[in-house]
Amino acid sequence: MSAWIVSKKHIDVLVAAVDTHGEWNLSRTALGRLLWNENLESLKYRYPNDSDGTRPGPNNFRDDDVNTYKYRTPGAELTTPVVALKLAHSYDYQSCEHPEWTNSAARRIVRSLIDTLKTGVSEESAEYEEAPWSI
Repeated sequence: MSAWIVSKKHIDVLVAAVDTHGEWNLSRTALGRLLWNENLESLKYRYPNDSDGTRPGPNNFRDDDVNTYKYRTPGAELTTPVVALKLAHSYDYQSCEHPEWTNSAARRIVRSLIDTLKTGVSEESAEYEEAPWSI
């Protein structure tokens, strides 16, 4: 599977999940920008010949979208623990391609969220399997 830029809505779900299940001393918008930027850095490293506007991911995505990100509350159907866990796993996979990932704040945030959500969700359940990998 290839790596891609996750969607804004994907980031919104992760931010909502961190806000509900974790702690981080950033505004929701700042947290979303931090997470999305880390995903972008991963793609820049993984696909060095791609450029702004040509990276795998949402149509019409531009690199500067990460800097203009503003949090918007996602729909309730996307903020369940099982959906948040699956999307956190996906984000982790999409964002781990560059060497700085290991020591990044984004990794610490997402791995902490994953650890928290795993206590109440079985990754082998049908509900987890049916949850979206991307939105």
